[in-house]
Amino acid sequence: MITQKIKISSYIKKYDIPCDFYLPENMQVKKIIIACHGFGGDKNSSAIISLAKHLIPLNIGVIAFDFPGHGISKTSGYDFTLENCINDVNEIERYIENNFNNIEIGFFATSFGAYVLLLKLSRYRKIYNSIVLRCPAINMKTIFEESILKIDIKDFLNKGECELGYERKIIITKNFYNELVENDIFNIYDTSNKICIIHGNKDNIAPIKDSIKFQEKFKDRVKLYKIIGADHRFKKEGELEEVINIATNYILKN
Repeated sequence: MITQKIKISSYIKKYDIPCDFYLPENMQVKKIIIACHGFGGDKNSSAIISLAKHLIPLNIGVIAFDFPGHGISKTSGYDFTLENCINDVNEIERYIENNFNNIEIGFFATSFGAYVLLLKLSRYRKIYNSIVLRCPAINMKTIFEESILKIDIKDFLNKGECELGYERKIIITKNFYNELVENDIFNIYDTSNKICIIHGNKDNIAPIKDSIKFQEKFKDRVKLYKIIGADHRFKKEGELEEVINIATNYILKN
């Protein structure tokens, strides 16, 4: 497996998007998966790296990147907006299209990254064959209020910003929250894309009931795989392996 460190420029906001591009040594790539990490995460997600190790022998490349304010991105939390996140995914897709002739593009998106992807799909209505969402944060506004935000929502709105995150702390602004309010997936999503969702039934951050509701609304367009006993992070023995096996099989067949 070859790992290329690349920077893709955001021409709209004039910053670089740090990316890791996993490719087979023979460079015979038949499909490329764009991997989107979750809130507070980064491109070095264990799930993304594990997926790449499974897909590379199948001649499927994986490109992972850091959202603004995350990982090694040189941007700050003030650049962490839904508009910028969606644009970053578009910039990576454009890079692939410019460097690989008629290559098929798919997605593996986790939690907040899955929310961003669903917004992108709603806005641009392009059809992709391989879309896998892991524990998608479909109701991101409520998840932000109840599971991510560490202070009362009224205090946050009065202050206008706060510092959140895990290994890297970032400033989250009131404008970001307002974007969440304005972008309710259940109200705006409706495309013909077929999607595979993998969700733990004990998820205490992004409840599986939202994925069930989403699957029921879009019926034959959404396939939902439930991982019994798994929470949001799939850290118990065998859980992540099950996720990666389901994702690999789906991407290979679609």
